[in-house]
This record gives sequence, C-alpha cells and structure tokens, in this order.
Amino acid sequence: MRRNVRSRVPLAAVAAVSVAMGLAAPAASAAAGGATEAAKRDPAVDRQLAPAIVSLETRAGHVTIFAGELGRYYTVVAKDGRVVAERVSADELAANHPEVSAMVDHGFAVQMADLPQ
Repeated sequence: MRRNVRSRVPLAAVAAVSVAMGLAAPAASAAAGGATEAAKRDPAVDRQLAPAIVSLETRAGHVTIFAGELGRYYTVVAKDGRVVAERVSADELAANHPEVSAMVDHGFAVQMADLPQ
C-alpha cells in the first residue's frame, strides 16, 4: 500500500540551493557578451538580467524569484493577472508588500511523494 508523504523545505533554502547549484547561473546571461560584468556595475542591468530560479503559486497569486549578481528580485502577480510588483528587491518587497515578503521568508515548499508504507 502506498501513501502520500509531504516533505517541507523553507522557500529561502530552495532559492539559496538553486543559486549554489548553479541553476541560477549568472554566467548564463553572459551570452549577451559581457552582460554579467555590466550587471556587477549597474543594479538596473542586474535586475533585468537576473534569471528566474523559483516560481511560487499562492492562493492570492504568483511569485517569481530571480537571482542576480547583486541579490534576489521578486515579481508578484495577482490572481486576476495584475502585476503587483515587478523585479523588486527584498527590501522593496518587505516595505510595500509585507504579507508576500513574510510568505516568501517563512513559507515552505511542499512536495508530495508516493512512498511505500
């Protein structure tokens, strides 16, 4: 007999592991010809070139986390498709959308696994 088992992982850990494993390899944006060097100097460029590393579906909408050379950025889209915040820093997210920031900081990713009993 099989049963569903939930494993819980902090979302912050999911993002950190993605970067550490190279899944958010900033070097991938270097294909634009030295774009990574520009990103290190210019926060606006870093914000736009940062690749998505985690996508979260919530009851209220959708949150995408991007990993740049200078930090993480967040895009929040409401259920109705309205863009609430686009590629904002963690500080901007906390200041303008504290409920989303708390969910990202303290939330858990849940994975269902079919394991033998």
